[in-house]
Amino acid sequence: MTTLKLIFIALTVLFGIAALIAPKWLGNAVGFTLSNPRGIVELRAGWGGLYLFMGAAAWYLAVPAAFVMLGFAYAGMAFVRLGALPYMRGHLDRVYWGSLAFEVAAAVVLMTPGL
Repeated sequence: MTTLKLIFIALTVLFGIAALIAPKWLGNAVGFTLSNPRGIVELRAGWGGLYLFMGAAAWYLAVPAAFVMLGFAYAGMAFVRLGALPYMRGHLDRVYWGSLAFEVAAAVVLMTPGL
């Protein structure tokens, strides 16, 4: 496992932990309104659980296929985010562009052997 892959895997795990312990803060950062316990649980499960366990699995397995799978997940996020650009007029901010940049970088690093 290279240092770059380890960094992106660690950031994935940390994002999952952040979603578990601070769902309202994270939700507000991306424009979610979490007004009831169900919404909070959904963000914790969908972001917290998924990111935490995807990153932890890649870290634990430490095989190229696990890195590529995580990279495909990030590529999918970036693809959808790019496809949504025409609908985001007036709502593009630093968080949106930062998320896109991170997703593209993570996909490239995790899916490229030797990086």
